[in-house]
Amino acid sequence: MTSMELELTIEKVISAPDYSPTEISESNDDQQKVILTIRDLVEILRVLKDGHFQTIKWFDLGLYLGLIHNDLKVIETNYPRDAERCLRECLAKWLTDDIEATWEKLAIAASEVGEISVAEYIK
Repeated sequence: MTSMELELTIEKVISAPDYSPTEISESNDDQQKVILTIRDLVEILRVLKDGHFQTIKWFDLGLYLGLIHNDLKVIETNYPRDAERCLRECLAKWLTDDIEATWEKLAIAASEVGEISVAEYIK
């Protein structure tokens, strides 16, 4: 490497942005497009809880997330009078069935069931 090439390389390194990957945050738009998986279930439950989602609306939320009515009835039958467990099972089903599950889809579904403030919280 010539001294000129070395100086140019050093200049590039010095002028490069000085931040770590952990300091880079996704924009809200990018976050809405992140594909959610079953590994995100706990985070989704936290967000819904922090947003004050009414767990009794879990069945309708499931419908708006695209789940099949019969699958939701099975969840309801398996966990009678346990809306929190039904919500968790409903979300788990959604996350495993929908290969394109996103925060945006969840926000839209929450809005559709009348949980506007929750939808805004998700966004």
